[in-house]
Amino acid sequence: MKVLVLLTFLCLYDTQASPTDINLLSSWLKQQQYTNQSIPQSLGAVKVHYSPATNDQKGTGYFRVSPYLSNLGMIGLLQANNTFMDTVKLWIVWYFSHLNQKSAPSGVPFEHFYDVNGNQETICVQPGSSTFCNYNDATDSAAATFLYLLKSAYTFGLPKSVLVQYKGNIEKLGNLLLSLQQPDGLLWAKTDYRVKYLEDNCEVFAGLKSLSYIEQYVFQNVTQAGVYNKAADRIQSAILRELYNNTLKRYRVAKFESGTFYDANPDIWYPDLQAQFWPHLWEVVAYNDVKTQNVLKLMTNRWNDWTKNPTYATGWIESGVAHAIWLTGDKNHTMLYLQAVKRLKFPLFPWPFTVTDAGWLIQTFSQQTMV
Repeated sequence: MKVLVLLTFLCLYDTQASPTDINLLSSWLKQQQYTNQSIPQSLGAVKVHYSPATNDQKGTGYFRVSPYLSNLGMIGLLQANNTFMDTVKLWIVWYFSHLNQKSAPSGVPFEHFYDVNGNQETICVQPGSSTFCNYNDATDSAAATFLYLLKSAYTFGLPKSVLVQYKGNIEKLGNLLLSLQQPDGLLWAKTDYRVKYLEDNCEVFAGLKSLSYIEQYVFQNVTQAGVYNKAADRIQSAILRELYNNTLKRYRVAKFESGTFYDANPDIWYPDLQAQFWPHLWEVVAYNDVKTQNVLKLMTNRWNDWTKNPTYATGWIESGVAHAIWLTGDKNHTMLYLQAVKRLKFPLFPWPFTVTDAGWLIQTFSQQTMV
């Protein structure tokens, strides 16, 4: 009987975008949050997925909390409806409460791990592991996407008092980004990882623009707003000057400390091709900019069938790229993509699938239902 019910449930999901899809994704995303108020250390933390990321030496399963991935998930959740503001606020408070020397020695929280109930908080499940112990993928992105989330949450109704309460922390994150910015205008990913990535710098551009907005309209500090806005403008200019190859008509993936570049190979999906979509995804350039159109041509020429089978490139559904395609007005490829994702992932969202995927999909589905 249970199998019959499940099969019936699965069949309900056709290939058309609908509010049902948004509700399903939003509910799933919300379910990844720890909400037990008697366990304050995990309260508000958002798991990457409902399956354990790894086990400790005793075999206990631990669930991964990634500041960067959860920021993107919460940004998307805001697009669903205002009933999820409490979920977003809980995550924001978790992030702020973990800006301490133990959890965030580099200025942004390490990835954290909890058991199934939200106990046993740790930043090191497997000592010596490069990803399960004291791991911070990118300081610049983890800070910038959080600032973008704060501005987005405020415009969707987050009380001004929350931002005012954490003003000191917010400005520390902004100054952390300024400390990573180099004379050419671009930012290192981390103080000890001196690579200037296109994707990261696009996210930082959006994050600093968001902080400038907060300074001007929430903190009423026009001078400080100007500081962050100027830093963002420097990033934008540097991306167009340093990270765009005018000869090849495509973006560069990165600039190294030596001054050399990582030019993109369009036959390699990640990070080469994926990075091409980040400038217009984060509004460094316009959706109809000639550079954006060149990216679409590159995609069509090299990966035209990708939207029909989005997992074949890397195994992931690459939801950020799909949303970037939608933003350009390419409805046909977007619909092919959404149809494929619904076949592959709905309604149970098996791994590989993350809260970030849910966030981007909510944004894409939300905009689909408005046209």
